[in-house]
Amino acid sequence: MKHVIKRTGVTCLLILVFYLLQTVVFDKIPFLSGAPNLLLVLTFSVGLLRGRGEGMATGFFCGLLLDIFSGGVLCFYALIYMYIGYLNGILTNVLVHEMIILPMLVCLVSELLCQAYQYIFGFFIQNKLQFVAYFKQIVMPELVLTVTAALLGYYVILQINQALERAEQKGAKKFA
Repeated sequence: MKHVIKRTGVTCLLILVFYLLQTVVFDKIPFLSGAPNLLLVLTFSVGLLRGRGEGMATGFFCGLLLDIFSGGVLCFYALIYMYIGYLNGILTNVLVHEMIILPMLVCLVSELLCQAYQYIFGFFIQNKLQFVAYFKQIVMPELVLTVTAALLGYYVILQINQALERAEQKGAKKFA
């Protein structure tokens, strides 16, 4: 029980830190054409490292945070982030977490899914059909920034996850 509370607290802290970095720090850097989607990096990382349930919960709360502060439709982002966390959680036992190329490919696919969802439900339904312009001006810059940020972000989350697992194993040995 103690470990669950600790993991939940660490995840909540990571959500807050990644949200602030994404919206306050990276959004204000003038030479960047966008901001890396750090909450997506956190969602796919937690899904890959901890499984479907935690990936889904992390994705839901990351998306809900974006929904609340973006002023848009409530649960617009929460839904897609929750699905991304769930889908990445399916890959938990399939991927070798320390090999950085596979998680980066998963990040790339997750970002493309998120962008497709945003295009379909944010632009296409409103009859804004300029897909090529959307892809060049929004998708590509954010994709490059997100995958680049994921190199460091995934590594940090992996290290935190390994530290939490070591603490859990140490605590389990005390009671064995």
